[in-house]
Amino acid sequence: MNTRRILLGLLAFFLVIQIVPVERSNPPEGERLQAPPAVEEILRRSCMDCHSNRTHWPWYAYVAPTSWLVAHDVEEGREHLNFSTWEIYDEDERVDLFE
Repeated sequence: MNTRRILLGLLAFFLVIQIVPVERSNPPEGERLQAPPAVEEILRRSCMDCHSNRTHWPWYAYVAPTSWLVAHDVEEGREHLNFSTWEIYDEDERVDLFE
């Protein structure tokens, strides 16, 4: 009986946390990063989801609590380096970011 109540309580908690709003937006992009096609493909495949405004949000980005973690990671990634706003970085900043 106690196990059933615990499971029902956990299920209710899981359902309730789904209503917590999470910001999953893709702001407008600036000028695209100019790179050789092979480099651009590697960046697109490995970096752009967190470091650009072209984020592809996977299915688990819509299910709490993982949605909170994914949105937070994307936000931090964009703050650290955002390829969608590459043109606003000066040459020294670009070198520092690539290092």
